[in-house]
Amino acid sequence: MATCKDCGQSGFFLKIVFNGLCAECAARFSLEVPRLVEIINQSAKIVDQTKNLETGISRCDVIIAKAEELLRYERQGISVVSTPPSALIVEYQLRRKALLSALEEIKGDHFLRLDGAVYRDTPKELVPLIHTIKRASDWRNLGFKAKADKHGRYKGFTRKGTAYSFQKITKPSERQSLAIEFGKKYISNLNTIRMYNTWAPTFPLDQVVFESDDLLPLWKPEIGH
Repeated sequence: MATCKDCGQSGFFLKIVFNGLCAECAARFSLEVPRLVEIINQSAKIVDQTKNLETGISRCDVIIAKAEELLRYERQGISVVSTPPSALIVEYQLRRKALLSALEEIKGDHFLRLDGAVYRDTPKELVPLIHTIKRASDWRNLGFKAKADKHGRYKGFTRKGTAYSFQKITKPSERQSLAIEFGKKYISNLNTIRMYNTWAPTFPLDQVVFESDDLLPLWKPEIGH
C-alpha cells in the first residue's frame, strides 16, 4: 500500500508521483521548493557580496527562515538543495552571529573629534591631529586612550598643561564625512580659525574642511606669529 511521505495519505489506489509524494504534494513541491531555493541562493549571494552589515544580517535571517520551511523535506529524506537545510541553518546562524558582532563593534567604535587649543607650546605631533575626526579604534592605534565610560563619555588628556578632549560624533554631517574620508581637520567656528591663523599660520588650507563656506575667507595662513 502506497503512502505519501509528506501528507501521510495512504491507500491501494494512491499514486506516488516522485520522491515518495502523491500527486497533490508533488504539485505543491514543484511550486514551493524552486521558489524557496531561489530566495536562498539570491540571499546567499547578497550575504557574500554586501558591505552593509545590517543587510547581511537581514539576508541571513531570510535564509534561515526559508531553510526552516524546507526542513520537512529533509526529514522525509527528500533532497531539495545541495546543502541540506539543517546545515544551511547552522551555517547562517553562525554567519549572522559574526556579522552582528562586527556591527556591534562598529556601532561602539564611535567617530571622535580631538578638540583642544593650538598655540605656541602645542606639541608638534598634536597639531596635525587636533580637530580631525577618527574612529575611537584609530585614536587608540595612535596611542591615545580613547575609551568610553559606562555613560558613553570619552575621557580626554592633558599635554603641557593644556586639556584636550574627544567629542563624540554619532551621525557625521556631509562635511564631517568629507573630513573623515580625507583625514582633514573639521573647523566649525571663527575662534578656531583665529587660533590657527595666530599659532599655526603655515597649516595648509587644503587640509581643512569648514562647517560653512562663510568661514573660508577668514582662513589667512599668511598671518605670522
